[in-house]
Amino acid sequence: APRAVFITGRAGNFVMWHQKAARGPRAPVLWDYHVILLVQAPCEVVDLDKRSLALLRRTATQGPISMEFRVEENKAEGAVRMGDQQHTITVDLGGALFADGPGADESVATLPLAEGFTSMFRNLDIQRGKERLMELNVAALESVTVPAGTFDAWRVEIRSTEGEPDRTSIWIAKDSRRILKSSVALPQMNGAVVTTEALP
Repeated sequence: APRAVFITGRAGNFVMWHQKAARGPRAPVLWDYHVILLVQAPCEVVDLDKRSLALLRRTATQGPISMEFRVEENKAEGAVRMGDQQHTITVDLGGALFADGPGADESVATLPLAEGFTSMFRNLDIQRGKERLMELNVAALESVTVPAGTFDAWRVEIRSTEGEPDRTSIWIAKDSRRILKSSVALPQMNGAVVTTEALP
């Protein structure tokens, strides 16, 4: 069934320009500097700077657990709540957070991808209360076939600089920058790999 999203602030409703529809039922909906992931549960909202795509605020709710933090002046502050228990988030950051949370793959797709391109960026590890430095490199330009078709795509590899076993591979269409495929290794699930592919 179709759904409508109404975004309100302290001053009431406000207009969101440059909206972009979700590519699927679990894909992000993009408006201005908001990336909104619409699912029954959990629900996450990420506010991004519309020029740099740096993360400004992130909220998430799943059942009785909720999390919210803001980033200002290279510091993340907020809280994780479960019932009447609360854990404070206070993390000093060495710079802006990027590609962290819903819409992360779309943020990566905006980079000037080319053979040999590399970059470093920060994510926030909420469980350990510290930033994670991530290393990104364009591994190859290759043909990839997904249910949406066959495309020339940049294969982007992302991993922690701390040598942790989690790794993400993203195939991004060379011309349209559409996310075609994503593969995430999850060491916390005994090395399970979660793969998503673009539909027609």
